[in-house]
Amino acid sequence: KKQISGWGKNISINTNIFFPKNLIELKKNIKNNCIARGLGRSYGDSSINLSKTIVTTNLKKIIHFDKKKGILEAETGISIEEILNLIVKEGWFLPVTPGSKKVTLGGMIASDVHGKNHHKVGNFSNFIISFKLLNNKRKIIECSKNKNNLLYKYTLGGMGLTGIIYSGKIKLKK
Repeated sequence: KKQISGWGKNISINTNIFFPKNLIELKKNIKNNCIARGLGRSYGDSSINLSKTIVTTNLKKIIHFDKKKGILEAETGISIEEILNLIVKEGWFLPVTPGSKKVTLGGMIASDVHGKNHHKVGNFSNFIISFKLLNNKRKIIECSKNKNNLLYKYTLGGMGLTGIIYSGKIKLKK
């Protein structure tokens, strides 16, 4: 039995839960029918798989932050709160934010979140430059509007069903 939290509750379930600390550990734990889980703020149980759940919250490294152009690339276990702690002091903000800062970059991509400014700027996917997806064959696939476009489209809002979103590159708002 393992404890997993979400919506302020701890739930006991029989499952295989893994907390990889880096890409090497993430690749070791990939198999068919696994699902990624961030901070557990998805509605219902969309990020729980009884055969294998990979919790990405240790994968929160900043890969690159261009302070002049407002482009951030990070591993997708990083939370909005952690991103804001870095970018706000540099004069940047996330262009779209959901109702909680306790969600991960991966969750924002997988859910293609929207915010209060949806009627003006649309969903979070409008600000994603690219992301790296790890498939069940342990292969990293870079996806963007111009590269692996179909997989890019299926992953945005695809709730993790196309693979584990390892990292994301996004355009920030001044």
